[in-house]
Amino acid sequence: MQAVSAFTGSYTRAGLALADGDASFFGFEASMIGAFIGGSCISALINPRPKPWQLGPTYGPTFIIGSILLAISSTLASTHPEDKSLFYFASAANGLQNGMTSMYSANLIRTSHLTGTSTDIGLIIGQMLRGNFANSFKLGVLVSLAVSFWAGSLTSFYAVSKFRGFALIFNAAFFFLIGIGCVVFVILTNKITVWQAVTGKWHWSRALNALDVTQDALENDGACMGMFDRLDVDGDGFLEADELHLALKTSGMRVSKKGAKALIAMGDTDGDGKISRDEWFKLMRGQSSESFESNA
Repeated sequence: MQAVSAFTGSYTRAGLALADGDASFFGFEASMIGAFIGGSCISALINPRPKPWQLGPTYGPTFIIGSILLAISSTLASTHPEDKSLFYFASAANGLQNGMTSMYSANLIRTSHLTGTSTDIGLIIGQMLRGNFANSFKLGVLVSLAVSFWAGSLTSFYAVSKFRGFALIFNAAFFFLIGIGCVVFVILTNKITVWQAVTGKWHWSRALNALDVTQDALENDGACMGMFDRLDVDGDGFLEADELHLALKTSGMRVSKKGAKALIAMGDTDGDGKISRDEWFKLMRGQSSESFESNA
């Protein structure tokens, strides 16, 4: 039996193997750890600036990549069960999943192991027993997560007993459906095409097109900051989602308030929920290096 998540054991076994001089087993455990870290790294590469509790357009494609990793692992388990690489692909999928849930939940939810979850459950219960209910809202989430993990392990026993290596196909399909669900959510919420939702390329290029912004304007400092001043209706030196939403709606672009918030989030480097003049300048400089469709 080989675990592909909860890597405390893998670190321990790798250390013991190294002490015992078992280079082969040490290499395997080290590779498992590396695959998990690699999966987490992939999720961060695709979502470099995640905003907590905000479903961005790149979550869908990331889950789809996870489904591909699990499908490869399932195929190898069925056709080449002696090939250890099947564990690496499953481990990478777990790392990717754990990375995504960590980013989305501001590290509240870790889905591939329950050490932290169990610790938090105990801490919150202890706090509540002493009259501190500040974190009580988290308890239901954490308990549900633990029960779900338990139910998944129970289900996997029967799935593997019947389907053997192909059991992972169900996990892959579940990942794929979640990914497609995220893509559909972004399409319906932001009124964009499938390609734009999958690639995430619709963001500021589409907004700038709606505002009739030319490439020359992006490269001109005065014009660039003048555009900011026009959008900053209340003149407080910050561009907020409501102001951007109003400007885009006035220009004829179909965009929801959530879509406007997503646009703001792309340029909001300090996480205060709005774009300052400096952030705007940096954002537009980044856009000037990318091509976008012209309305002319």
